[in-house]
Amino acid sequence: MKRIPVIILFIVVFYALSISLLQSYFCKSIFILGFFLLFLMSVYISWKSKIIKFTFVEASYLAMFFVLNVYYMFINSSGLIYGRFTYIFLLILLLSKVISVISSKELIRVINIMTAVVVIFLVAEYLFVLIYGNSFLIENFSCNAAGVVGYRNLSNYTLFNSLLSPAGMNSILLGAQTASQMSLMALVWFYRSYKSASHPILNKVLASVSFLFIVLSPTITTSFLFLIVLVVLGLSSNNIIKFRTLLVSFFIISALSYYLLEMIYSRYNGFGYIVDELIMPQIHGFTNMSYNEIFFGISLDKLPDMFPITEIAMVHFFAIFGVVGVLLFLSFIAYYIFVSFSLINIIDGDEKVLYFRSLAIVLLFLLSCVHYQVLLQVGVMEIFSIHMACIISIVARNREASGNY
Repeated sequence: MKRIPVIILFIVVFYALSISLLQSYFCKSIFILGFFLLFLMSVYISWKSKIIKFTFVEASYLAMFFVLNVYYMFINSSGLIYGRFTYIFLLILLLSKVISVISSKELIRVINIMTAVVVIFLVAEYLFVLIYGNSFLIENFSCNAAGVVGYRNLSNYTLFNSLLSPAGMNSILLGAQTASQMSLMALVWFYRSYKSASHPILNKVLASVSFLFIVLSPTITTSFLFLIVLVVLGLSSNNIIKFRTLLVSFFIISALSYYLLEMIYSRYNGFGYIVDELIMPQIHGFTNMSYNEIFFGISLDKLPDMFPITEIAMVHFFAIFGVVGVLLFLSFIAYYIFVSFSLINIIDGDEKVLYFRSLAIVLLFLLSCVHYQVLLQVGVMEIFSIHMACIISIVARNREASGNY
């Protein structure tokens, strides 16, 4: 019966890697299919109700999400505005119960396949656009329908424009502006894990290709996140660093910092423009909100007038969902991340590899909300949920083993 959870996980992966492409091609939102995944997992959990348990914290969050959705729909008259955050919460929670019986080695294998497919399609997209241009993709996958993120003709800020000048990468699997973040996700996942992988050379190649795409089709947000990754890797290293290595690291970080500043100034004419034209207009919108709107968000008909600029995704989330809506979702994620810290010295082997890779990717997705709203795109929501569910399943398994569940 342990095959059933693996099959369900593969169904979630297949859905994540196909839903955005299908939506863009048919130019119609089919996000409702995601709730079939929730139904499927609910049926399995009900079947295994004697084995699968929910903690008091999880039950409390289920109740709070339910109450908040009732408030948005019937009192605030905002409809299903909180649906995507609720969908991610439910997917994480239910999926963590389903995969709790899957070994860490098997989970790593499934995520290896998922991430490798993303990288392979990035390679295919880049080569296709480089050779044939992106007119075919624009004609077949561009879409402005509600709830659909279709293909977009993006600028490319790579330093190699004089040699190679294709359009900026989209990621035809996951929608516009996700390519560079998916590349960074793949780099984090495959980096150093090739030593413990069943196919170490393949993992090493995929990590190298992922890094190459960060260079060939960069964005300001991903470049900033990549700098953070490098600094964190340096700070977390327990090895004594040789002077030559330190010098090379300093040169690389300095070069990347200069490159980041060049992209910022070429697009926005400096930090002054970013603050005055992009950040302050969004923050100023909060001054015209009532206390009820600050806590629970404003109605969608007021949003374009009060927040005409949506450059900073997290600010936009607070405007739509309010302080209560955003903090409820983030507190659920933060709770399990903080709880998982107590396991760092307990877990080892495949479980440790899975934990640290998934934790890094979850944090990268959250940090990306400084700029892009990629986290709420179909496909990306599922990938984020898979990694967060892995963290929760590790917490649950270790709690059960120690008798604290």
